[in-house]
Amino acid sequence: PTNDTVAAKICALEGGTAAMLLSSGQAASFYSIFNIASCGDHVVSSSTIYGGTYNLFAVTMKRMGIEFTFVDPGCTANAAFRPNTKAVFGETIANPALTVLDIEKFADAAHSHGVPLIIDNTFATPVNCQPFEWGADIVTHSTTKYMDGHALQVGGAIVDSGNFDWTRYPDKFP
Repeated sequence: PTNDTVAAKICALEGGTAAMLLSSGQAASFYSIFNIASCGDHVVSSSTIYGGTYNLFAVTMKRMGIEFTFVDPGCTANAAFRPNTKAVFGETIANPALTVLDIEKFADAAHSHGVPLIIDNTFATPVNCQPFEWGADIVTHSTTKYMDGHALQVGGAIVDSGNFDWTRYPDKFP
């Protein structure tokens, strides 16, 4: 029950419809992709993301057969899309570069290709930015950082906006 309460609070802060807690921020990043993409699929990601997440995508998930194309956060990303692209990933404020992502631009690109935009909102927290307001569909957090306040507890969270129409693309998201 305590986990459900925390998930509900984070969900409310983000303005989402549902949330779940995980064992770490990396688990949140992993599950946000792995529940959408599988072997043979492709994901577009901003190149300025947390190093651990970059390694998760470029090495670990690549070994699982999921390909990632990393794009400059200043580009429109349209050239990176493929027929098997399942999602777009970025960070509100990249760690450690502090690059601020144009969420709306990335959301427009993702939605024009029929895929959701996933945003890691760890650095900004929902106090400073609510990515759903700018078109993101899923938000992840490493609650170990600012949400914990002291980095005493390792944790992660995934929040769903409830806005992406999965049924509109039955071939892509069975």
